[in-house]
Formats: sequence, structure tokens, C-alpha cells
Amino acid sequence: MVEYPFRVGHECAGIVENVGSEVVRVKPGDRIAVDPAMSCWNCDQCKAGRHHTCRNLKFLGCPGQAEGCLSEYIIMPEQSCYPIKDTMSFDLAALSEPLSIGVYAVDLSIPMKGAKVGIFGSGPIGMSALLPALSSGAANIYVTDKIEERLKLAEKMGASWIGNPDKIDVVHEIKKNEPLLLDVVFECCG
Repeated sequence: MVEYPFRVGHECAGIVENVGSEVVRVKPGDRIAVDPAMSCWNCDQCKAGRHHTCRNLKFLGCPGQAEGCLSEYIIMPEQSCYPIKDTMSFDLAALSEPLSIGVYAVDLSIPMKGAKVGIFGSGPIGMSALLPALSSGAANIYVTDKIEERLKLAEKMGASWIGNPDKIDVVHEIKKNEPLLLDVVFECCG
């Protein structure tokens, strides 16, 4: 249950206003992209270099964890702040976090060259998986979503096939095109 008041938002970028006495990587005036994941840096996972599996991981904008970034100022640990070039817009920098999720998922999966790929859900994360799958040489990419505008964008960006599960049996339709089924599927529905 979310109790009011609570700030939402976890994708952001901005300018460093002030820093603590032990901060060394960023300084006031630096333009940064923000990683919304905040590790504790003290648990066994963090000490082993696995900050992404921190036992006390908190995310911006998640009730019970941390207030969100939709405010004029936020306080973030230095490790969550990544300097960006002056030529990069804050909007683009804020998208680096969701893009990294799709890129990382594709990278961890199978070799994409010639692969038959399914992406179920074409919101920000699904689209972030579509881009690296395409650039890595996937042969056919099947994208599903319930929102037609998202499907049109996926098709425009290079999806081989799009389908709305509210309108068709997407599994049946994909099997008609790919009787040996897909090589890998990314579930990005949320």
C-alpha cells in the first residue's frame, strides 16, 4: 500500500548540486545519469562485487524502499551517479537505465545471429531488447503487446512480426511462421 505523500519515479538525470566529504567521482556542476538501484556496499554480495544482488538493494520510487526522483532535488550515493557528456540530453541520459536492461538481457541470452526471437511486451524494456537483438543479427523478431501504438513502433523499428494477444492467438500465429518455435523469448510485459 502506498501512503500519501510519496514521490514516484526512478529514471532520471540531472546536475550535481552538492557532494559529501568522501565523494571523489563526481563534483558540483557535473551532469549525471542516475542508476535507481542503491546497494548497501556492506553485505556479502556487495563485498564480493555483486552489487546487483545486494541483500539490501533499494530502488528509487519503490514504496518501502526509497522516495522517487520526481522532485527538484534527490540525494543519491556516489556509486549510483554516472557522469555524462555535455552533448547528451538529460532525457536521453534518463533512458540509459531501461536501455541497459534490454541490452544486458540480450547479451546474456544466446548468440543473436540468425536467431528467431520473441519479445512479449513492447514498452520501454521490450523496445530496449529489440534494438540490440536487431543490431546483433536476429533473423526474425516477433513482438507482442496489447497497445497498438507500441506495436506500430516496434514494427517501424524493425520487428518482423507484431501481434496483439487481445485480438489474436499470438502463440498459434507464431507457430504457423516458426514450426520449430523460437530460439529465445524475452518476457517484458511487466
